[in-house]
Amino acid sequence: MAYRIHYSQTRAKYPSSVHPVRTILPQAMITVGLIVAFIDMLALGTSASKPLDTGVVRTVAAFRFGPMVLLSKIFTFLGSTTMTVLWVALAALTFWMTKHKIQAAFIVCSIVGSGIITWILKHIFNRPRPDINYQVGKVEDPYSFPSGHTLNSTVFYGTLALIALYAAITTAQKILITVLCTVMPLMVGFSRIYLAQHWVTDVLGGLAVGLAWLGCVALAYAWIAKRQEEKPEADAHIAGRRTPGGRNINGQKGTRPHTARHIHSNLNHSGDSHQPPYISSGNTNN
Repeated sequence: MAYRIHYSQTRAKYPSSVHPVRTILPQAMITVGLIVAFIDMLALGTSASKPLDTGVVRTVAAFRFGPMVLLSKIFTFLGSTTMTVLWVALAALTFWMTKHKIQAAFIVCSIVGSGIITWILKHIFNRPRPDINYQVGKVEDPYSFPSGHTLNSTVFYGTLALIALYAAITTAQKILITVLCTVMPLMVGFSRIYLAQHWVTDVLGGLAVGLAWLGCVALAYAWIAKRQEEKPEADAHIAGRRTPGGRNINGQKGTRPHTARHIHSNLNHSGDSHQPPYISSGNTNN
């Protein structure tokens, strides 16, 4: 897994530093997430969401059946705080052991941020959960908005999908990972509604806030990735600096490093027609 994105067909059209995955997509996530979250909170604050919330809870309670209840319990368990911490620890450890320390740090920071956001919003709104007579199973806390299971799952699986989009893997693999990481938080959110442990607006708010925070994480990750790509060029400039003795830090005379461009130029001036295979063709004169 590498920082450089292999975009195949779109790479020539979009330089990696301005590719939609790094610019338009994160901005769209933040914009859509904030707009939906604002509308959801406004409906919650004005009680406009009450008919929808109560209607959905009563409907799903009337149409529950064994296999779906079991499936919902499984997804609720997978999205619980305990399991989310375990998933994050396993993912971070895997990235760290395979020398992907930036990815390990991002997966931890993203979920810590979502946990803080969840705690703050729950205590601000202090919304009660659906009636206990409709609920199936135990809840982790009495606060309903937003759905912590949904918000944290959105951020965790979204961050995994983000890392996959930046990885040097095939397009088919990126699509598969992205689809799986999209389905998981949706299924977790559905399970919370089906078990009547959350109102539908709680789950919608969790998805929206999670998406907005994930957009912020994506922008930060894009900035780090861009810095990593620029680092070799910066190192080349540093390598060409003069020392007090008139030589650069490599012990060579001159103020500029012997990059491929300079080598190519020197070969042209010397009349050597044999171009090394690793030097790109084209006009490379200084």
